Amino acid sequence: MKLLFLIGSPREAISQAPIIRAMQGNPESFEVSVCVGGKRPAALDAALSIFQIVPNIQLSVSVLDGTPTERAARMFEPLDQVVAGEKPDWVVVQGDGSMAAMGSLVAYYRRVQIAHVEAGLRSYDKYSPFPAEMNRRVADLLADLNFAPSAHCQRNLIDEGFPRKRVPVTGSTAIDALQHALHLDCDLQYTSVSAVPFDQPVLLVTVRSEETDLTDEICSALRRIATHYGSRIHIVYVKRIDPAADESMDSILGDLENVTVVPPLDYLVFVHLLSRCQLVLTDSGGVQEEACSLGKPVLLLSNVTDRIEALAEGTTKLVGTAETGIVKEVQQLLDDRSVYAAMAQPSKLFGDGRAAAVICHELLHSESSGANVP
Repeated sequence: MKLLFLIGSPREAISQAPIIRAMQGNPESFEVSVCVGGKRPAALDAALSIFQIVPNIQLSVSVLDGTPTERAARMFEPLDQVVAGEKPDWVVVQGDGSMAAMGSLVAYYRRVQIAHVEAGLRSYDKYSPFPAEMNRRVADLLADLNFAPSAHCQRNLIDEGFPRKRVPVTGSTAIDALQHALHLDCDLQYTSVSAVPFDQPVLLVTVRSEETDLTDEICSALRRIATHYGSRIHIVYVKRIDPAADESMDSILGDLENVTVVPPLDYLVFVHLLSRCQLVLTDSGGVQEEACSLGKPVLLLSNVTDRIEALAEGTTKLVGTAETGIVKEVQQLLDDRSVYAAMAQPSKLFGDGRAAAVICHELLHSESSGANVP
């Protein structure tokens, strides 16, 4: 069985890597090609290198630049050439990026079977997250196998009319990657977080989406928290790729001794930082999954979520981006041990680290597909 993996970001690389690694360990059953392309090629390659994976096809860096429309237009022909040249039995895409949506469409036009990793997540708001919500739905509709990271995601797909046998629950491959990374050595002393005092409670703040407006309200909330607790806590804020997006953060928090602002971190460093923090504030669903797995309470800086099952379980709270709400929820967690303990429960909601093995099994035993769309 020949598979072509399409990867357009470091996050996609991290989630696809456990599957690729498992398949490369079984060459009698799987022949694997890895196609990468994105705005951060060094970070993407670094993520794959943690799993000793070297891509054999490289798209132009400019392919994923620009607006969603520009990205889609630029990707079609290069991806079509790759799929036509490789002639795979399956194209494997992940998540909700442009690569997942456009790669699925190209594979469909070439009548190649499609496997979608991390399928079935839903916010039910087509503009939030944008364009991720509809990118994921496009990939779901076109896929012959949709690998659901949780039972809730599988239920979403079944409710939309997808056949149960085509939407197996596998768990999240991001948890596979997390467990692998935590077993690798990473001395934070020689990184940009070397000065963080881990003998104090550490609040990890990461805003990844281009759509999240890092307003003065969020910045002011963090300043209030830092000022109120002083040396009793330390806040680590991980910057976004675009420095201009975080100008408010620099100007409002830059003078505080108990705040460390760092550039985007390599995956291995980030995972080890995550494992040592006490509380996570983020807009990222991927970070949410990882934090929940490690028993780190998550305050979601968003008004919607496509991982609603974490809210029901109690490991995540949706707090939005308003100053008052953020401050209130952080103070409650830091001041009330019982509230913190209730949220700080390691969770297997998004998998137990064996998702890649399940996906390999499902692909090996899949029937040749017919139509999968409802």
